[in-house]
Amino acid sequence: MGFRNNCYATVWEISKADPEKKQPNKIRITISRKRKDTNNYVQDFSGYVACYGDSVKLLDFLQPKDRVRLINTDVSSSYNKETKTTYYNFKVYDMEKASSSYNTTVGEDAPQSQPQAPAQSNTGTGEEASDDELPF
Repeated sequence: MGFRNNCYATVWEISKADPEKKQPNKIRITISRKRKDTNNYVQDFSGYVACYGDSVKLLDFLQPKDRVRLINTDVSSSYNKETKTTYYNFKVYDMEKASSSYNTTVGEDAPQSQPQAPAQSNTGTGEEASDDELPF
């Protein structure tokens, strides 16, 4: 699965940028999948993701442990010849909460109340649902 468009992720931290600094808002997420042979969850991605565009609108409604669907994502890389290091930048441009019908593309129709608790998987552990349990 990994970091890609239309995947589900768990948000662990929301870091809003200081308006004076020219850095993007960021969220720390994990993406996991269930192994069918062992029924254990395997982490495919963990890290900070920069939020741009419509995804920034949802940050006010997110809390740690919320589940989101990453609708529009991008990965870019750059190589520094001096240090011989490759840097990867993970970006999300649009996302929605997995446990509600709120979508950042709706914009002005965003709910004004606090978001509901995220939906739990059938295992009751709060880990990501298997491919068989996903709604699509």
